[in-house]
Amino acid sequence: MKGVLDLDVEVLIVGGGLSGLCAAWRLKALGIDYRVVEARARVGGRIYSPDYGTDFDLGPSWIWPGQHQVAQLLEELHLEKFDQPVSGTTLYQLQSGQVQPHQGLSPMSGAYRIKRGSSALVNALADALVGDNTIYLEHICTKLSATEHGVKVQISHGESTLEWHAKTVAVAIPPRLAAKLSYFPALPSNLHHALSQLPTWMAAHAKIIALFDNAFWKEQGLSGTAMSQVGPLVEIHDASPSEGGPYALFGFVGYPADARQQIGQAELVKMAKQQLVSIFGPAAKKPIDVIIQDWSVEPFTADQEDLNVAAGHPAYGLSIKTEGEWDSRLHFISTETNRDNGGLIEGAIDRATQFAHNYSNDHKK
Repeated sequence: MKGVLDLDVEVLIVGGGLSGLCAAWRLKALGIDYRVVEARARVGGRIYSPDYGTDFDLGPSWIWPGQHQVAQLLEELHLEKFDQPVSGTTLYQLQSGQVQPHQGLSPMSGAYRIKRGSSALVNALADALVGDNTIYLEHICTKLSATEHGVKVQISHGESTLEWHAKTVAVAIPPRLAAKLSYFPALPSNLHHALSQLPTWMAAHAKIIALFDNAFWKEQGLSGTAMSQVGPLVEIHDASPSEGGPYALFGFVGYPADARQQIGQAELVKMAKQQLVSIFGPAAKKPIDVIIQDWSVEPFTADQEDLNVAAGHPAYGLSIKTEGEWDSRLHFISTETNRDNGGLIEGAIDRATQFAHNYSNDHKK
């Protein structure tokens, strides 16, 4: 969308990923004026699914029982979920290369996926918003300045620099990237430090998906789940759609970000194809396509500090409130700022919904 040189809006949302789009959708339902600026040429952020007649997740894939926010949103958007395929034997590849059955349940037992991929969620939200001309792609927020009546926002769009004005700004990009924006006056030091210390979920990871004409692993009585001490894929799962093909296996690349960059994506894909054959046999020799997504090289996802994988699931949440001139004018709503489900789809929806409802309640006349 063409940039607008000067714009006044009630709520400006920085970031068109799941939390930003969900917040916009909730605000729209509440009758609140909003705009969304997204740095990429697409919506979705870390939710990204190339379309092959169905969608395959290169970002987050799973939702879980008890995640009530995502369940409610799927119902509101008339989207469906299905069980992650886990029936059949799970395999384990030893360091020697030997492959043997793995005892116990698949680690994804009990998980769900969204029909047509997680992108169905962001696409449904965007479709409900885009007709209002409220989503601006390739618009990069660079500076936020507190004013007497709100926030002046500087935005880069191509060769143009735009200046917009908002009563409130909701920052829905990863906290470490949010910390690198320019703020005038500067954020309180404890808030800036807290943002800088929140690891960006998935930023250090890479995923590879191999597409096939048939789900040959199921014909062999296998679940499609495999663990490996060899690599490059250390954890593999069935990524096939709920019905029909093409069918797919995806894996997490086990090499750290700097090693992946030295090896190169083409070589990683070649190694992954050879590994799939070594685990699943000759039927894996001829994939339709193999896709790699390395989030560590995405400048609108990863910060340099994110390139090392955090041990375990980070302690997420942001309890520090904005104060002084930023009080009530600036909010951080990415999934990492959610305490209970930080980094997850559920966390993004929860923060977005919480922000929209709190804003509406605080500004009722």
